[in-house]
Amino acid sequence: MKHRNTTILGTPLLPLHDAKLHRCRKTNESCANDSRLQFDPNENSKKLASMILQIKRSINCLGAMLAVASVLVFGFSCGISKPPPDPLAGWHFCRLDSLDSNKAITDDYKRYIQSLSPEEQKLPLIHYFQDDRGQHAVEIVIGLRGADWHHILFYDKDNSRYKLIKYIRGNYKS
Repeated sequence: MKHRNTTILGTPLLPLHDAKLHRCRKTNESCANDSRLQFDPNENSKKLASMILQIKRSINCLGAMLAVASVLVFGFSCGISKPPPDPLAGWHFCRLDSLDSNKAITDDYKRYIQSLSPEEQKLPLIHYFQDDRGQHAVEIVIGLRGADWHHILFYDKDNSRYKLIKYIRGNYKS
């Protein structure tokens, strides 16, 4: 009876039970001429168990490496990011009638709003700020697709815009 050789990862697998092999071992018969008897089922099962253990260790090692890599790439946080620092810290809120009295700044922030997409132009909230050095800032808050977009226009003492900051602060469900 011929046995079909099967391999897993290049290691031959032979039948685990051979009646003639057991008979030869029990009776100490001379079976040297039978090539099938060179197979030891216990040894082969040990090799298979060893291979399975190596595969499991490799998978565990790969999983650990992926976990470490993801922590390095994405950080330890679970999707909670630190809010950006407030760019208007130290600035004082002013009344909007003060803003309307400053024609240069009013014209500039209205032009800026007109430059935005039609969706962004709908219902912006306008806030006017001033610092201790006489500089001004206009904060435009636009609710868009579940996020509050803040556009801050900074003006020097001569009412010329020198800086623009855009960021998201706060999310909501619409």
